[in-house]
Amino acid sequence: MGVSCSHNEWHLVINQVFCDGHHWLLHFSDIKVIRDGMADKVSVVLQYLSMTIAGLIIALVYAWRLALVTLAIAPLIGISTGLIVVVSIITKIQQRTAPFPNFSCVQGPSSVVI
Repeated sequence: MGVSCSHNEWHLVINQVFCDGHHWLLHFSDIKVIRDGMADKVSVVLQYLSMTIAGLIIALVYAWRLALVTLAIAPLIGISTGLIVVVSIITKIQQRTAPFPNFSCVQGPSSVVI
């Protein structure tokens, strides 16, 4: 069963979807900006990933004991980094939702003792 619309309703839908050139132009320019930004980020992530793997291989070849200790500690470093990120996000959310402080108890400069 199809959707039944009058001729005027379909005309309105077609104008909104296909005929609004400015609307589509904004979407295409946004897509280009997102694509350019993502291309830069993906290349940096691939570069760091390959450097990490190469460094790990070199470390395992030349100092395997130290590399194994580093690999054993790496999950703890990842967990602590994740906790720091979560705490910082929670702090930022609390700062944005907190009301402005009440400075009614602050007196003028005459009350300052030097």
